[in-house]
Amino acid sequence: MDVQAYPKYGSEKKGLPTTYYLTIAKDHIRVHSELEHVEFIPLNDVNAFNLENPLAGLADNGMVFVQSPKTETNEIWAAIPAWARRSLIQKNTRVFALDTVKIAKEVSSLADLQQRMQGIVLLGVFLRVTPFREESGISDEDLFQGVEKALRKYFGKRGERVVQDNLKAVSRGYRELMEIPRDVMLANPGKGAPATA
Repeated sequence: MDVQAYPKYGSEKKGLPTTYYLTIAKDHIRVHSELEHVEFIPLNDVNAFNLENPLAGLADNGMVFVQSPKTETNEIWAAIPAWARRSLIQKNTRVFALDTVKIAKEVSSLADLQQRMQGIVLLGVFLRVTPFREESGISDEDLFQGVEKALRKYFGKRGERVVQDNLKAVSRGYRELMEIPRDVMLANPGKGAPATA
């Protein structure tokens, strides 16, 4: 697989978020530009809904991840603004959630790595919701052996504890992820939303 990743930084003076683009393709990626149509949107802060439309460009039948400290799927769903709930239902979006902040705090042995560790938890989420593992036919065990190899390559110089903390963070993101059931979404669609989707 060919992979391309890069950030687009928002204006710090205006407090705008940074948008990260990740493209994964079976063929060589020849274009280097912002993505207009995406299949997966991770939101590390639900406040993104108040700053702009983070769902712009989301494909029908796509996926959205929301960082949330809540553990009940109906509460997580209710915390999403009504206009966004309507859009997610209309696009037949699968919505996932997890408290990456809590996991990062629990697994990080070094306080200065807690912020970065949230992204490592998100890696586990990404590996769980995207079709790449299934399409490649590898087992969870083989997947995590590959993850460990990559983590050793990038974090091995920081010591075995850092490698193991990162591996645990990926594993927890992969295994503890929650999906908002469709019936929960339809029970609270937001004012003006269709009764069924």
